[in-house]
Amino acid sequence: MTPLAEARATGAMGKILRRVPAVMAAAAAIYLAATYATCLARSCSTSRFDLAFLAGLAILALVAALSLLAWHRFAPALLVVVIPLFAAMYLFEAVATNPYERHRILVLEQLRYHRDRGITAVPQWTPYGYAAGKGVLTLSDGTRVIPLTGPSERLVLMCQEGARPIASYQADEFGLNNPAEAWGTTTDILFVGDSFTHGACVDNAAHFVAAVRRDHPGTVNLGYSGNGPLLELAGLREYGRHLRPRYVFWMYDEGNDVLSYSPPTDLDVETGHPLLARYLE
Repeated sequence: MTPLAEARATGAMGKILRRVPAVMAAAAAIYLAATYATCLARSCSTSRFDLAFLAGLAILALVAALSLLAWHRFAPALLVVVIPLFAAMYLFEAVATNPYERHRILVLEQLRYHRDRGITAVPQWTPYGYAAGKGVLTLSDGTRVIPLTGPSERLVLMCQEGARPIASYQADEFGLNNPAEAWGTTTDILFVGDSFTHGACVDNAAHFVAAVRRDHPGTVNLGYSGNGPLLELAGLREYGRHLRPRYVFWMYDEGNDVLSYSPPTDLDVETGHPLLARYLE
């Protein structure tokens, strides 16, 4: 091989060696962008931090790819920074469990614990899940409905905060967080609201509705985690008109009911459901 041919071959090999990591960096950018964009599209997160994180990772990988292609003098320095960074991120994701995964594992352990003792326990699911997914339940007669409560007459496992044990409650016959006797008396007070009213992550004995019930036994709680204004209105229409309470406490959550720093709001989601929207007619 002549010196000229050898030089050309060496130059071509150098270009290939530069382009391989550039393609890998570009592929990493595309993968990260697609992964986090899919997550955001499914409303798994609407925080600005996630958006910034997604943009930062994609830009970082694209800069690395372009530098390897165009500015090969800086390629070694960029590779020294970028490759360990991506390696650390993937290793962290491989061994770390996010809060949702830890909660899921804890709930499964608790379900097995109770079922081994003959107690029918179920994880909590919310009507808001139907509202967000525009889902419906079709009854045997073909009627399409949206549930306004959760599992009935079951031990419902809710959630955990801090080092406290996972909170749970015995659902009443309507799938709400009330003692069975709450429905056998005249209703003086009716509570409507979301997770704060439902008693999420709090032992029932420490819940403010239980404190009210100690002085006013005729107290019924229609609150449920995730409820927004339209689901709460539906609860009032379907349950309140039969209970005819003397007082109604409609609990408002300023963080997500009508306005929110992380759109969409609960009301935006609920008005998009074909059945729930009819409660505004």
